[in-house]
Amino acid sequence: MDQIASVASFFLSRIDTKADALLDAGAPARGQVALASARVAYQRYRAKFAGPAWERLRDRGARPQRPLWASTGTKNPGYSDVLYVSELIGPGVINTMPEHTLREFADHGTVARTLDADPDAAERIAMARVSWASAAAGWVWPVRGWGDGRAGGSWLGPAGALPVGRAPAAGWGVSCVRP
Repeated sequence: MDQIASVASFFLSRIDTKADALLDAGAPARGQVALASARVAYQRYRAKFAGPAWERLRDRGARPQRPLWASTGTKNPGYSDVLYVSELIGPGVINTMPEHTLREFADHGTVARTLDADPDAAERIAMARVSWASAAAGWVWPVRGWGDGRAGGSWLGPAGALPVGRAPAAGWGVSCVRP
């Protein structure tokens, strides 16, 4: 068991690109859906890999499946160029940022634990997402295939998508709308 390591990838700027297209221009959730999703997922990650059941597995060599923030280069020029880095710093996560984002963060980013700074706000935005996503019947975030293919895709079960507010067997993941 101690030789197995895995990650759950979240394609952050792609989530906001899709979400922002559904939101009104002045909606407060613009540019916040991916951050809220990541923060809620992180809360679930921390809960899943804690407690007696997990401790027994850990004692036998198991390692947690870690969140991996991908697509962290900001696509919307109206947002901070280090948005998906500076807002999601915390223990146990991996951030695969493009070189230009790494350089921008080195230039003017601030290292501080921000990922779990305001869990209630993340939950409020995530729940608001459920409302507007439900109104967009038929829209799916096709997480499988969003990467460049080198990682082999993600396992999402037979439907290929997760319902809003639900998560895979590990207890967390990118939320999707199933048509």
